[in-house]
Amino acid sequence: MPRVAVFGLGQFGRSLAEALTSKGVEVIAFDINPELVEDIKDRVSVAVVLDSTDERALRAVGLEQVREAVVTMGTSIEANILTSALLKKLGVPRVLARANSPLHEGILKAVGVDKIINVERAMGEAIAASLAVGDVHRFFTLATGHSLVEIDVPPSLQGKTIQEAQLRRRYNINIVAIKKKVPDVDEQGRRTFREEIDLVPKPEDVLAEGDALILAGEDDDIQRLLKQ
Repeated sequence: MPRVAVFGLGQFGRSLAEALTSKGVEVIAFDINPELVEDIKDRVSVAVVLDSTDERALRAVGLEQVREAVVTMGTSIEANILTSALLKKLGVPRVLARANSPLHEGILKAVGVDKIINVERAMGEAIAASLAVGDVHRFFTLATGHSLVEIDVPPSLQGKTIQEAQLRRRYNINIVAIKKKVPDVDEQGRRTFREEIDLVPKPEDVLAEGDALILAGEDDDIQRLLKQ
């Protein structure tokens, strides 16, 4: 099983540790704050109170089996840099670290960090791209100018089949999946809906009101579709 160490359990570090655990990764979480460690201990493999700027303390926890380490501290730049440098010194195969500024990023590169994470920049770019594309439920950047988005079926496409919609020909957009709301009944006998995702949509599938499309394509092409 992959083993990843997460240093720093602020909002970003905690979210990262929990997300990795949900994907089957063995996470060892570290923070100098006992309350943060206590809060996450039941949601990761191991949680340890540790001053990661103390080389002897780092050596004592045994990082030999750690494949990757992520340094997430955002408020203490000194602790972030020193932890990153010590992890490289101790031979952790891959070290990723959060940077808050170009200067911070430059120092991390100088100490040998393998990948820089700029949370604020990434969030800003994602939000800007999402606003540029239009009204979407979910948005993931695939590459510069290309996105994976979830949108409601536009009124102009409701009642049409995928073949009739011709999104690939007209907009150069691919339909990755269709999310449908299927009528159901709950345990109390009340009428409700459940979501079903068709990951292999067929040309004859009809696009209905209330459905959601998961699309992949260039941002400009997706925006053209949303303006129809």
